[in-house]
Formats: sequence, structure tokens, C-alpha cells
Amino acid sequence: MGARLDGQPQALPGRAALQRWISSCWFLVCTNSGKLRKPKKLLVKGPATLLREPIYYYNMGCYDALLGNAKSAQVHLLTSFKMDPSFRDIAKKDPDLKAIQELI
Repeated sequence: MGARLDGQPQALPGRAALQRWISSCWFLVCTNSGKLRKPKKLLVKGPATLLREPIYYYNMGCYDALLGNAKSAQVHLLTSFKMDPSFRDIAKKDPDLKAIQELI
């Protein structure tokens, strides 16, 4: 038994389950006309094992960039890049990060 990021107990999911969790958050972004706070909150409430995944920090950085939280976006993205340097190349082409390119 693990814990969610909000401290509540939760069974530890496998990598596939984590990817589905992240995908469901992104689905909410795509279907809610840019309403980003709800999917970001859902991602934050995900299983604690997400904290070991660079895609978690990358997506948090994207949400923060789109919400206008440049400094927070930078912190999340740099964490992602440290965990997996290939995310830096992805970020260079990501339109969601256009506003903060000079920070990353």
C-alpha cells in the first residue's frame, strides 16, 4: 500500500497505470477548453509513485506554463530534465512551453 500525493493511502500502481493516470489528466485538458486547474489538481492527487516519473514533472511544468506560473513551470521542467535529459529536447518543440522557452 502506498500513499497518494495528498497523503491518502492507495495501492501502488504499475507503470502502465501511471501512464493512464497522466493521460486521463491530459484528456481533461483537451476536453475542457483550456480549463487547466482541474486536471492539474487531479495530477497532484495521483499516486505518490508519480514523483519518480519525469513525465509527471514535465506535465506539471506544462500546466504551470499555460497557467502563467513561469517560475513554478521552470522548477518542474528542470526536475524533469534532470531525471531524463531527453525531455529537454521535447520541451524545445512543445507549443505549451513557448512562453517560457528562455527559462528552460
